[in-house]
Amino acid sequence: MKNLQARSKVSLLPPIHQSALFRTCTSEGGTIFEMNQPSYCEKASDADPAWNEVSGVEKTGRRGPVGKKDSEAPAPPPSLHGLLQVAAPRKRNRQWEKHQQSRKAVYRGVDPKLALKVKAIADDLLMPTGEVACAVLEYALQSYGRGDFDLHPQPDPERMRMTLFPRSDSSRKKPLKALWRVVTTWRGFSPELKQELAALASEDGLHVPIGELITALLRFGLKAYETGLLRLEPKPKSTAFRLTHKDKG
Repeated sequence: MKNLQARSKVSLLPPIHQSALFRTCTSEGGTIFEMNQPSYCEKASDADPAWNEVSGVEKTGRRGPVGKKDSEAPAPPPSLHGLLQVAAPRKRNRQWEKHQQSRKAVYRGVDPKLALKVKAIADDLLMPTGEVACAVLEYALQSYGRGDFDLHPQPDPERMRMTLFPRSDSSRKKPLKALWRVVTTWRGFSPELKQELAALASEDGLHVPIGELITALLRFGLKAYETGLLRLEPKPKSTAFRLTHKDKG
């Protein structure tokens, strides 16, 4: 265009690159120069240079993506991890565990065969094993208090304490240490029952290992249950059953 203007030495109008303008001027009976009026965006751009930054229209007349200039890169999408909502950490209430910890009983040296019998009875009655063990032990302790059940501790030459199950000379050649490796755990024991068992097995009582005492009490109570002297009747309560025992004697 500059070379043509220099050769012809005649002022030339700017070129028109709008094909629709030719059809408009033909239908309306005007020239292409009369119909070539600046648009609203071009007028605003010439009047205010900041219009290009707001509208995203460059002087070339092209609009960039999302209203920005073509030279600017699009903003990266937000991170998926930033959109996820993470639950606030909560501190668990351990009051129930602390309350139940005092009702937990752990004993060493209890005959595991008797403990399995207690568990089998609890499964048949759909009751917790600890409540069945409590009922059997309480029955045996009541019988011992009435004089129906005798406990005769004897000296143990291998220990400083007494024993409820003395061994003969032939059995002493085979030390029974495996029984003391067995640990029996029950839940649901009242603190009063645990104190009564500990006091009876202490030096002021029978002076015997508490595992032997519980074994002897379980033998007596389970035998009474098998013969029908001890009846365990589950009673419904709010969340589980509760055992009561009756003595026919």
